[in-house]
Amino acid sequence: GYDLCAYMMPADEVGGDYYDIHSFKDFSWILLGDVTGHGLGSGLVMFMIQSIMTSILHTKQDISPSQLNCIANEILFNNLERLNEKRPTTMVSICLKKNNELLLSGCHDNIFWYHYNSDSIELIELDMFPLGLGFVDGMTQDLFQERSLTLETNDILFIGTDGITEAIQCFYH
Repeated sequence: GYDLCAYMMPADEVGGDYYDIHSFKDFSWILLGDVTGHGLGSGLVMFMIQSIMTSILHTKQDISPSQLNCIANEILFNNLERLNEKRPTTMVSICLKKNNELLLSGCHDNIFWYHYNSDSIELIELDMFPLGLGFVDGMTQDLFQERSLTLETNDILFIGTDGITEAIQCFYH
C-alpha cells in the first residue's frame, strides 16, 4: 500500500551509502545508512552491513527496528575489529506495517515528514541510539529507542543521506 521511490549515485566508483527494501507477508522494511568515508573500503563495509541486516531480517522476522539495530551493532563492531577498520555507519531501520503505521529506529540524518492534510513539514530527528552502528561494543538494548508514526493518505517521508548536501556543495564549487 506504499509508493516508494529511491535514487542512488555514488560519489566514487563505489560508495558507502546504503539502502535496501525487504518485503514480507504483513510488513516491509526500508533500511538506509551511510558508512564513514568514500571508496572501496566504505563500499565493502556497506556490503557487510547489507549482509548483516538481510541475514537478521530473514531469520528473525518478528524483530523490532531497535532490536535489529542493536544486534547489527554487535555483529558489525566485531567484524570491523577483526578487520582493524574504523568505519561505523549511520543507520535508520523502518518497519512499514499494513495499517499505515511505521516503526523506526535510527542514528542518521533527519527525516522530513510532509503532512498532506495540514500542508506542513515535520522534522524527525534520528538520534535514537548513540554514535552509529559498529562504533562501540556492548551497547545494550535499552540504548536503542524507536518511534511509531502513522501516515495519512498522501503523506510523504523524505529520507536521505549526507550525499544530498555533499552533491549540492560539489555543484556550487
